[in-house]
Amino acid sequence: EYFPEYEGGLGFSQSPRRPRYLFLYMEGPCGGLLPSAALFLKDLLETAFPGAEVRVYGKPWP
Repeated sequence: EYFPEYEGGLGFSQSPRRPRYLFLYMEGPCGGLLPSAALFLKDLLETAFPGAEVRVYGKPWP
């Protein structure tokens, strides 16, 4: 599945010390992800990083 409307809207930062947390966030004019895109991204991260904890923060779209 591909969500072209989010292209260029995803930013990230990584904590400088251990544990090395990675934070993904929406940037620019995009205010958030639609539920299907958020679920897709969560599943993608869980597949890419098996055994890692993936948490969703923020308010869901109504």
